[in-house]
Amino acid sequence: MEWSGGYLTPDTAVVTLGSETEDGEEWFRHYLIDVRTGTVGSEIAVEAANPYDLEPLGDGS
Repeated sequence: MEWSGGYLTPDTAVVTLGSETEDGEEWFRHYLIDVRTGTVGSEIAVEAANPYDLEPLGDGS
């Protein structure tokens, strides 16, 4: 798990997973999590030049 991510709404968090390929290329995946139940939701696409630029504001944006 990466340190980027945060709350999209009071009940929904964005969690970021990341690693490297055998060639050293980094990859990242972002998932929605229902914090009330711990249920992992769908993967979301993040349009950012750097995956660490993701900053959920907590208001659904």
